Amino acid sequence: MIQRIQSIFLLLAALCFGLLFILPLFKSGVATQGMLDDHLYQVNDNNILLIMAAVGTLLALGSIFLFNNRKLQANLAYLVSLIGLALGISSFLLIKPELNEIAQQGISGMQFGSVLPILAIVCSILAGVFIRKDENLVRSSDRLR
Repeated sequence: MIQRIQSIFLLLAALCFGLLFILPLFKSGVATQGMLDDHLYQVNDNNILLIMAAVGTLLALGSIFLFNNRKLQANLAYLVSLIGLALGISSFLLIKPELNEIAQQGISGMQFGSVLPILAIVCSILAGVFIRKDENLVRSSDRLR
């Protein structure tokens, strides 16, 4: 159901993944030849990050409507958290070589977009927990019948 708390958490996870298309992960005062040629590091700079953000958004949105199959919905919620973890780690590993170059040259800093994969992980794990609670509640009520 749309009004359930796990649906809200899944919607927040999808929103976090969707905001990655708009908000930068990292901002630099110095342009480099790689991903920071426009002073911003976004998911649009790498196809792998772009695909992970799109798949995370679509899976989180799609799993909202799987309320009839709670086991699949919970598994997709945990898969969304794994995608968020992979996106966060790979985005850091891709920017790390350029961070060493610009560390001596100019002002640089993490942006709000770098926190979004962590928020998506937290929201999807919380959705999975509440889906499991719902499943246990339904099982206990079936036993009483």
